[in-house]
Amino acid sequence: MRGFYIVVDLGGTNLRVAALAEEGILELRRWPSIAKVEAQEGLCLLKERVGELKEEGARRGWRPMGVAIGVPGLIDGEGLLVHSPHLRAYEGVNFLEELRELGMPLLLENDANLYALGEGFRGAAKGKSHYCCLTLGTGVGGGVVIGGRLLKGAQGVASEVGHMVIDEDGVQCYCGSRGCLEAYASGSAILRMAVEEGLEVSSAKEVSELATAGDERAQRVFQEMGRYLGVGLANLVNLFNPEMIVLGGKVAEAWPLFAPRALEEMASRAFSYAAKGVQVRRAHLGDEAALWGGLSLLLGLEDGE
Repeated sequence: MRGFYIVVDLGGTNLRVAALAEEGILELRRWPSIAKVEAQEGLCLLKERVGELKEEGARRGWRPMGVAIGVPGLIDGEGLLVHSPHLRAYEGVNFLEELRELGMPLLLENDANLYALGEGFRGAAKGKSHYCCLTLGTGVGGGVVIGGRLLKGAQGVASEVGHMVIDEDGVQCYCGSRGCLEAYASGSAILRMAVEEGLEVSSAKEVSELATAGDERAQRVFQEMGRYLGVGLANLVNLFNPEMIVLGGKVAEAWPLFAPRALEEMASRAFSYAAKGVQVRRAHLGDEAALWGGLSLLLGLEDGE
């Protein structure tokens, strides 16, 4: 009987549940997120979805080996969701306790950390032991791997790189602070800056399309975004001395519009010796990165790491 693993991507828009083995994704199912329903109802739905995939595996003669769940938020070492902008109703819920009845080894991790692990397992950072990964989407998530291990911190909530302050008197961030990297290098930040430039747009993608078509105001937005991102990258270089920094998320699709400016700013601010040794690359795995990260975490559990 072959073994398989279940990985859950508990997003704010979609709930994705996948069955994986080392050779590939065996099954992937999508449903609307549980974000808009009350916690107990959402937990029941989550258990049902995982149970359905577990039963499907049994019908195919597979044996479930464990479950990894990626959550967009701060999770303590006991499995408690401390804070999540996308899953407000679940703050204070201990996912490990609530889902114990699934009857399988269960791991809970921040979704950006899983994204980083996935890019190290099968993506742009494969073979690297020291790297940082940023997801540039509606917000800015991040994961840091040092010596082949996630940097977790004293309470398990380290590597929130999107909330490093890069402008002490800057704009208000969603987290409540001011001047965070997320407030300048995310999709929502790009949209805000574009509106401030007088552009009539409703998404960062529209701003990207205008910039690609030659609109000077849209291009200025991406130059400014790249400048702030470069400041953040320089901080990562100086703090962690990584071999590689991986940039993923939907905003990274506009790479030519911001990356040259970001790399220029990084090089001008970071220690030159460290900056020369770091590669900055686009992520390779897209939306699948967190799924592969969950698998790598489960395989590590099996190996006793």
